[in-house]
Amino acid sequence: MRIWYYTIEKYPVNAEIVGQLNYPGLLENSEMQAGQLFSAIHEAQWEEMSEIHPGFHLKKMKGDLCHFVPDACYDLVYFDAFAPEKQPEMWTGEILHRLVLSMKPGGVFTTYCVKGSVKRLLKACGLTIEKLPGPPGKREILRGLKRDKGQGTRDEEE
Repeated sequence: MRIWYYTIEKYPVNAEIVGQLNYPGLLENSEMQAGQLFSAIHEAQWEEMSEIHPGFHLKKMKGDLCHFVPDACYDLVYFDAFAPEKQPEMWTGEILHRLVLSMKPGGVFTTYCVKGSVKRLLKACGLTIEKLPGPPGKREILRGLKRDKGQGTRDEEE
């Protein structure tokens, strides 16, 4: 399997702070391998596709999602913006619609935000929405599936 991972960041963390994080030490993987992968991710050039590991490619883009125009068709959108109360400009129907349009039919949209207003926006963009159990520290997450043409809906009730 090959993965091409695109990320957009308005305020990249500087190298000094990255060095203080010690994320490799928190991982259950071999510290050497985790450290090498962590370094490769953070040392990858901006605006270029980099092979981080065989089969895993990363393109880091500096920019503002509010002005981002997707130029690819994505299988998965991992939307990790802060809550709508903290970053309302990130949770507009216009931005979410633009992201959903960039997804392939059958694509997945996922976020930690499960607010009713966000669910309604994503449904209006054409996604089938479901709440799922969250990872440690998060009670629930939201997953939206982009319907194939002609596919019916099974949206979860509010």
